[in-house]
Amino acid sequence: MRAVSEATFLRDRDSATTAAREAAVGEIERLKGELKAAQVERGQKAEREALARVIAAMPDRSALMGRAEAAKAAIASARAKLEAAESVVSRRRAQFSSLLASLRDLTEVLDEEAAEEAALEGVHSSGPATDERDADDGGAASKTAEMEEDREEGEA
Repeated sequence: MRAVSEATFLRDRDSATTAAREAAVGEIERLKGELKAAQVERGQKAEREALARVIAAMPDRSALMGRAEAAKAAIASARAKLEAAESVVSRRRAQFSSLLASLRDLTEVLDEEAAEEAALEGVHSSGPATDERDADDGGAASKTAEMEEDREEGEA
């Protein structure tokens, strides 16, 4: 009898141990699920906090819009200054071109006068020209040609 009661006792103890083990395994599985859910929530919380820091670091919309409007105004001002400068440059080019044309005309007139004087002196004296203007005449024509070349390079 003692063997029967021991066998019954061991069977009961074995079934109790098995039940406790199954309960513990079930509890472990439940806790694993809770842990996984807590990890997911913790990750999401970290993401939210990171986004909150980024958002907090950004200036507010009204400040950004104000800076954008200021930048647009600065661009418009710069464009107006550029247009004014281009207008001045255009006028200066026209003035320079007019000046060069006047110089060319003046050089032609001086060349003609020098030729007339040389012709008159040649009639009065058949010797070589001794007037300084006659000697400088070739230099003036070459200077005019150089200025004209410089102007053409500047326009290019």
